[in-house]
This record gives sequence, C-alpha cells and structure tokens, in this order.
Amino acid sequence: MNLFTEKEYRIQSQHLAFRLKHLFQNDRNSFNSIVDFLPQPVYVNDRETLEYEVFADVFFSYGQEMELLYEIGIEYLPSISNPHLYQNAINKAKILNLKNDFDEVSDYLQCVSMNGKMVTYFTNKILLNETLSLNTTFSTPTKWIRKSIEANNSMGGRKISSTMATISNLN
Repeated sequence: MNLFTEKEYRIQSQHLAFRLKHLFQNDRNSFNSIVDFLPQPVYVNDRETLEYEVFADVFFSYGQEMELLYEIGIEYLPSISNPHLYQNAINKAKILNLKNDFDEVSDYLQCVSMNGKMVTYFTNKILLNETLSLNTTFSTPTKWIRKSIEANNSMGGRKISSTMATISNLN
C-alpha cells in the first residue's frame, strides 16, 4: 500500500526542495548541518559550471562512483550516466537557468551507476540565487517509470525518446 499517489509523492518532493531552499537562504549553518542527516542526497551546484558547492555525505554511501564524482567533478558524470537521461537533465537545467524563475522546481529522471549497478532516481532542481541551484534526489521511481524503463531496455533502448517525452510532459 502506497502512502502517497504518484502526484502527491511528486508534490511532497518539490515541497522539500522549497523548504531546503528557504533554509539555505535564511540559515546556512542549519542547512549545512541538516543535509547530512537527510535520507536522500542533496547537493548545491553552480548554475553555469555545474561544479558542486555542497555535496551531502550520504552520497558517499552510494559507491565509489559517487566518491569519484565528488573528487573529479561534473566531468565524470557522463561516464556513469545513461546518455539520454543525462542529456535530458542538462537540457532541463539550461531551460531553468534561462527562465530564471526562482519559484519553479524542475524535475527529471536520471540513471547513474552506483556500486556498479545502474540506479534510476528523480532529481528536483530549484534556483537558490543568481549563481547556485539546489538539487534533491529521490531514489524510488514510481511503478510507471520502472515499467517504462523495463520496456525501453527490452527494446534495446529504441523507445527512450518517447519515454523521455512522456516524462518531460509530467512537468
């Protein structure tokens, strides 16, 4: 039995992004303290370069790939990401930056290698200020997305474009 519908789950995750944004802007010390206690990873990065400013400690429990991502930086991410979902994430980040809407939460699906296994998760991105964005991740995709990914994989990846179009239309 699910506690939330898919839409409620999405709204709750976006609400958390707004609350963390408010905490970051009003009490940076508390923000820095709390992100390491959240069960889901949180990071803050530069809006243009995508380099990390805050990288929650919980990331390091997800495998050596996350340690390398932190050490090497954003240049390492394409080598451990699903290329189609990675490009979609980059495009959505660019659109959010162009809109410069500080009240919008952009969410998108990502798939990254963790401990040698590809793991799918949602990311919520919200602008903090003129230079930084906040990102929250949730590692439990809904049944619909799991089925879409399984269907895509069983067809050799040919359906990824239609799957991504459907996911993009969720916004």
